[in-house]
Amino acid sequence: MDDDGWQRLTRVLGHDCLRYLLARETATPDDASLPTDLTIQQLEVLKTLDGMFWTDIPDGLDRSTLYERRNSVAAYLSMFLENGRPELLPTRGGSRSIAEELRQASGGQRDASTTDDPVLRSLIPLLEHAYPMLLLPVAGPGMWPSVGSLHWHPAESGFQESVMSDGLLQKLFYEEREHEGRRGTYLGPLARGGIQLSMFSTTLILKAWDLARLDSIVPNLEDVVTKLHFVVGAVREVVGGRKVDLPVRIGFAGVRLPDEFAGSFLSGWRLRSVDRRDRWIIDRADIPGEAASTGPDGVDVNIDYAGNVVLELVAPYRVKLGNIADDVLPLDLENHFKDLHQTIELVRLGLALAPSSDRGLVAPAWIATVDLLAQGWNINVFDTRNSYKLKPQRLEADQAEEWIKWVDLIRRVEARKRIQIALRRFLLALTERKTPEDVLIDSVIVWENLFGANGETSLRVSGALAWLLGSDAADRKTLRSEFNAIYGLRSKIVHGSADMKPSEIAMSEAALDVAARALRTVFERRPDLLDDADSAARSIRLLLGDTD
Repeated sequence: MDDDGWQRLTRVLGHDCLRYLLARETATPDDASLPTDLTIQQLEVLKTLDGMFWTDIPDGLDRSTLYERRNSVAAYLSMFLENGRPELLPTRGGSRSIAEELRQASGGQRDASTTDDPVLRSLIPLLEHAYPMLLLPVAGPGMWPSVGSLHWHPAESGFQESVMSDGLLQKLFYEEREHEGRRGTYLGPLARGGIQLSMFSTTLILKAWDLARLDSIVPNLEDVVTKLHFVVGAVREVVGGRKVDLPVRIGFAGVRLPDEFAGSFLSGWRLRSVDRRDRWIIDRADIPGEAASTGPDGVDVNIDYAGNVVLELVAPYRVKLGNIADDVLPLDLENHFKDLHQTIELVRLGLALAPSSDRGLVAPAWIATVDLLAQGWNINVFDTRNSYKLKPQRLEADQAEEWIKWVDLIRRVEARKRIQIALRRFLLALTERKTPEDVLIDSVIVWENLFGANGETSLRVSGALAWLLGSDAADRKTLRSEFNAIYGLRSKIVHGSADMKPSEIAMSEAALDVAARALRTVFERRPDLLDDADSAARSIRLLLGDTD
């Protein structure tokens, strides 16, 4: 074995799988050259691998050829050696795949997992069989790993028997079909689908692998076993009619966090920079490209349209079993995504209202949610390449902390639902509206949702805003005059009696600035105003001099 052979095997098997087969997970990461500290046993295994995989998988292969070669490698490693020949089904009573035999020959050992749970007791050997294949490079960007066929593994029949003996899990597979075997259907917060007993072990293993990948770039076998315990327990919970909290990841484009920023926790949420753990989700989202700008310090800032910031959180998941009419919406679907979109809104508002960010912008790039009973993740993609108002920005450490502070500040004000229109229109004006007329109209709607009422709207809204933002009587008088002028221009535009003149375009930005200042003041100093049921009551309080 020379350097060329080593490099070919790393292209075929990937560094992670090759290190596992050679029992070198704890060694110094390998580079392009053949390691010099290999044992005699490891060199023998390399020689065996060199003979098994003589077909290279170089860069530049077409999609179908790459898919075929990647899957053939996974299929071969998952087979069993019988009299020196690879076979799908072991005949000697053994249960170790070619991959497991090679690892053992390299000196790799693992303590046997012990559990009193009969389902896990039969499922863990299937995971041990599949784990080397999970480490292989996938067949293409965003594709899921292939674990080969678990159908032939000696533990599979025992696993299926244990599932059908489980008082809860058996409910998933309530009918028998000639060509599918035991199966069932379910309705969840993400989708509806069918589930087959013959594929259940693969589904659980891939789910445990994906959950482990959220915490580790290359999860070890023990990490995945831990997640497998969680997955089996969670499936039992939802089959029993209860909810479980499952992880969600949301990617945001528009800003970069400081290199030294380790992430910040917010009552169950965490905001951090994208890292290698997110790569498989980003590949799946498939939003290529970058945007660039020059910062105030003259340094260029590049952002990825696929996002450079990730929000970690959890969301509830539950299912309903049985044949459900197609015209029935998935369980809690509307509320599930409504809650996630409100979360996105909070993150965007936090940055937009943080004073030091100068109305910074982020746009959601993707939402990754997990369905326990389906292979793969649900990844909803938002094409940020269409977010033309994004202005790439690198936040300083104090700006990042202020962003987190404002997200938390807004989040803690439960009564913000009373000004949901104002919040939504503010974000539309800031991030999506293309003409100054539309920015002006949306900005004044923010004013009205905060302090408007039927009749005498201009006087009431302008006066209330002046009381909220002014420092003394003279300042309030000046502000009310400015706000009245903006309000008058908005009315002329809405009623079609005037077009915006070039000299009036600045009033559009002024209206948006007033909206931002008003929202900032309400959340930071006057959240008590939202205790009032409507905007009319809020404006009356301010007009009567309630400025505390």
